[in-house]
This record gives sequence, C-alpha cells and structure tokens, in this order.
Amino acid sequence: MQKVDTSLQQEFESSSKLTPQFANFYKLFKRKFTKMLKKNFDIVKIHLRLGHFYVSGFFQLTDGSIFHFHLGDVRWDCFGDGKKLLIKTANSFEDYVSGNYNFVDVDDIEKIKQIVLSS
Repeated sequence: MQKVDTSLQQEFESSSKLTPQFANFYKLFKRKFTKMLKKNFDIVKIHLRLGHFYVSGFFQLTDGSIFHFHLGDVRWDCFGDGKKLLIKTANSFEDYVSGNYNFVDVDDIEKIKQIVLSS
C-alpha cells in the first residue's frame, strides 16, 4: 500500500470525466488493496467502485462481517487530515450509513487490521 500512499501525494488533474491519471491510480489501488485484504484477512467477497475521483466499496470476511471503505476525492483533502481511507462496519453491501467511522492512512496496515479485527 506504500505505492498507493506515494501516488496520493501527486496533484491530480481535475476534470468532468475520468482522466488517464485517475484511471491508473484506481488500477493501482484496486490491485494493492485487494492484495492487502487477501493477505491479512479471510475474505469471501470484495467489491470496489470507481467514482468521480474517489474509490469506495465493501468487503466481507468468512465470519460474515461486512466492511465499507471509502477513499474520498483524491484531488483534495476531503476530511481535513490528509487523504485518509474510511473503514466502517456495514450490515450489507448496500449499507453506506451505519457503523463507526474510522479514518486511517492507506498504508497503515496495522491500523486497518486493528479496526477490522476489533469490530
């Protein structure tokens, strides 16, 4: 996930449509995030969504726990504390509102593990 964090340090070109720069970032994020999840957790299902300069999705563990994640608009600091990854529990793959919101650096694998395993 270090490559993802490094990539987030660049300034992203703004546009009303998908840019090649963000498309490449999404491919990198998808590959690295999926690899990190599979390495650290017993994953049943992962669903990623490419948004307008953001990435979000859900993943489910073998015990049935579901988590929602969201990396806000990469063109600017959405949450006032750098470009953070939101991770929270969810009741389904359509639940965007329940659960405690946890913000973490994208390359802080230990904090991600702590959030997921303590839920």
